[in-house]
Amino acid sequence: MELTLPSPTTISKRRRLQNRNAQRRFRHSEGRTPLMHAVAAGHPAVVQALLAAGARCDPVDRARRSVLHLAVLHRREEVLRLLLAGARGCGCGGGALLDAYDADGNTPLHLAVAEGFEAGVVMLLRSGTDLEVQARRC
Repeated sequence: MELTLPSPTTISKRRRLQNRNAQRRFRHSEGRTPLMHAVAAGHPAVVQALLAAGARCDPVDRARRSVLHLAVLHRREEVLRLLLAGARGCGCGGGALLDAYDADGNTPLHLAVAEGFEAGVVMLLRSGTDLEVQARRC
């Protein structure tokens, strides 16, 4: 009897599919993904591992907050730096996500200013956030 093992490519494709499915399945009651939890809790190593496994930055929770909103709201400087600098491949550093509104009409920059999170303001500005975007509900 001969045993045939799957190729490394097949295994890699299978893992990516499982990771995508896991991200869809595992959502908190507030609609948060595992990446969102890691960001809010301030676990940079976990954030990095999830991004490396293919976690996406564009999902939003029930309050329409992205990972960028959460990193700013919880003042997670190192995590925000990771999301903006090292994770451009997942869309974290893109303009649409940088300037996205939450349910209260705030962008990550609005939240950083409101929280007095100076390091967050500087990082968002350096990443190209739009200075002309106005809060929707002030």
